[in-house]
Order: sequence, then C-alpha cells, then structure tokens
Amino acid sequence: MSITRKRKVDEENRVFKDDWTERYTFILLKSSTKPFCLICNDTVGVMKSGNVKPHYETKHRHFERQYPQNTEVRTAKLRQLKSSYESSNKLLVRALTQQERATEASFRVAWVLGKNKKPFSDAEIVKECLVEIAEALFERKERQEMSEKLKKIPLSNDTSTRRTEVLAHDLVKQLTDDIKDAPCLSLAVDESTDCTDQAQLCVFVRYFSKAKGTFCEDFLGLTPLCHTRGEDIYDAIMQMLNERGIDVKNVVSIATDGAPAMIGKEKGAVQRLKEEHSDLLTYHCIINQSMLCASLGKIQTSWKLL
Repeated sequence: MSITRKRKVDEENRVFKDDWTERYTFILLKSSTKPFCLICNDTVGVMKSGNVKPHYETKHRHFERQYPQNTEVRTAKLRQLKSSYESSNKLLVRALTQQERATEASFRVAWVLGKNKKPFSDAEIVKECLVEIAEALFERKERQEMSEKLKKIPLSNDTSTRRTEVLAHDLVKQLTDDIKDAPCLSLAVDESTDCTDQAQLCVFVRYFSKAKGTFCEDFLGLTPLCHTRGEDIYDAIMQMLNERGIDVKNVVSIATDGAPAMIGKEKGAVQRLKEEHSDLLTYHCIINQSMLCASLGKIQTSWKLL
C-alpha cells in the first residue's frame, strides 16, 4: 500500500517576482514568506501567482480601472502606497522601542531601590524627582518631551514589586547556572531564629566560577524550619540542592556550628549528608570559635578592633 506524502509549501522554494508589485500591488516584507497587499494590507497564504492574481482581480478591480497598467499615474500611486506603509511601520517600531526603554528604566529603578534596601513606594518619588529635574534642565519642546517620557515610566508599587521579583528570579538562575558549571563547591550552614521566633536555615556557597575565573561566595538560600532537628536541617539542605539541580556529590565540604542537630554522630545533619556523600569534609565554623575566644578577657578588646 502506497503512502501519499503530505505536500509542504515550504519545500517548494517559491520566489517572489518583482513584477507582482507593478501588476498586483504586492510586496514581500522582510522575514516573511507571505506576499503583502499594499491596498488592503492583507496577505495571501502561498507565494504564487495563482494566489496573488485572484486576490487583486477580485478585491481591487476599481484600482485597475482608476490606475491602468504601465502608466505614470499607477507608478506614482504605488510609490505613495509604499511610502505610506513604511512610515506607519516606522511609527510602530518607534512606539515599541520607547515602550521597551520605559520598561528597562523601570527595571533599573527597581534594581537601585533593591540594592539600597528602599521600599517600593519610593519609586514614585524617584519619578517625581526625575520630572522636576527635566523641568529645570530642559526648555520648551525638549522639556515637554522629556517630561512626557519620564511620566510614562511604570513605577507604581505593584510594578516595582513585579520588577523586583523578575530580577530576583533572574539572579537565582544566573547563580544556579554558575554553580552547576563549577567542578565542586562548599557550603556554610547556620540555623537561627528571627525576630518573630521563627527558625531559619541560612546556607552560603563557595565555588570556582569558570565564567569569572575566580572563587566566589554567595548566598544560596534561606529556608524556614518547623523543627530544628538534624533530620529537618538535612531535609532542608537537600531540598535546596535538588530545587537548584545541584548534585550533592559536588559538595566537597560543609562548615557548621557545634550544635548537636548539626554534628550529632547519629542523627546530625552532617552525618546524614555523609551517608549520601562519604567523602564529604566537615569543618567547625571558625567564626563561632573566634567569637568564643573573643568573649574571654583581654582578647575581647582585640577582637572588637579587628
């Protein structure tokens, strides 16, 4: 039984003919495979004379009567239609570009506010300041244009919140990709309680960044804990690694404090990690030891100076 192969138009290598513009008022747009009608701004499905010609003869008979073939009137009209389309297309591109720039400016303001730990509501104050600066620096038409552009920048509380969330997700993705590309990494883990008496597990990571060509230290994540047992800390660490797609075998060392939940011989989080990765190196955090030493006598004054 023979199987009929479905016809694919893309494989027929059809070519747009230049004379279709003069005869049928069609042009071929950039990055498009469908002829575009200059009169009605419509397109035909397939690039062939059998589609272009019927469209012109059926929908634009009046154009043929008003502007006969091979006349100067027709040539001038086609030139006018082309110019009109190009002008409208430039306006559309310009509008999209201005909108993209306003969005970029919104992201930049959200980034600066985040770096300086300022509330999202300050974004509206930033816009007001920018408008006042434009009023002072520019004159007449430039002042009006600049003020209108600044006022179009979306900087409401909700918008700044969304921008910050997008930036945060992008930073997490960049960090995760950088860590995945590293041959090995080490973790520093600490558990403490916040001002609401909620237990929090804080994890820092140190790794060699191939992209930057140097060792990097960064904040990997903060996870709330319902309980502070060794198994809970272990589950939180593993969940954080799994969500980022990081193999626990790539973790060569981990630094913790001396709490039983961390370094307990049977149920401590480090011991459970060693069951997953027997070559894991463990260290007692040097900062905790230094603080204990600093709390003794004269060393305390020296440590404060450091």
